[in-house]
Amino acid sequence: SARLTCTCRYVANRSSADCRGVASRLVWLSEDPSGRAIAARVPLLASERATLKEGAGCQLGAWKE
Repeated sequence: SARLTCTCRYVANRSSADCRGVASRLVWLSEDPSGRAIAARVPLLASERATLKEGAGCQLGAWKE
């Protein structure tokens, strides 16, 4: 969900509202506009963060709060 939402938001340049439907209702999303990143988590199960890397698209990486 993080990578798909990141791609929607930062590669396709769509609004946050347009990209919210990419993730399931069970997934909590948070956006870091200055870092051009999206964090996604399912409480107690998993979390991931996708960051836009120039020339490489949205890449998954460790999520740090």
